[in-house]
Amino acid sequence: MSKFSVMAGRALLKMQHRAPDALVLAGIGGMIAATVIAVKATTGDACLQVMGDKYDSLMHINRRRKLSQTEGAEEFGQYSEEQAKKDTVAVHVEAIKGYAKVYWPAATTMGISIAAILYGFKIIKGRNVALMAAYKIVEQAFKD
Repeated sequence: MSKFSVMAGRALLKMQHRAPDALVLAGIGGMIAATVIAVKATTGDACLQVMGDKYDSLMHINRRRKLSQTEGAEEFGQYSEEQAKKDTVAVHVEAIKGYAKVYWPAATTMGISIAAILYGFKIIKGRNVALMAAYKIVEQAFKD
């Protein structure tokens, strides 16, 4: 065996031994990064644009509804409450799509971070189960 393969094998064993710690640490770091990404997205122009578009659309819907309820509204056309509700739902759906585009990097980073932490705990749990099994075998051997 070459010296390099021995060193690589030792490094791999150490990495496998420290995998749960590294996963939990990476998960915590990822959560911090996701928080920073979300804060930057909230204060960014894209989020403000989505909020502004939603506000403008809702104000337009309310103006049309009020105009259709006043006298002489025939020249503006009828705008029923049912149509106003449909338009309001459409505005909210578009706003949700806009917010999803703004926040998807933060949400994805957060999801990956949570998965890393949970997988790290799964590895630790598996090791503890194996340790308890070995302890029971040793305990049984000493009893006999």
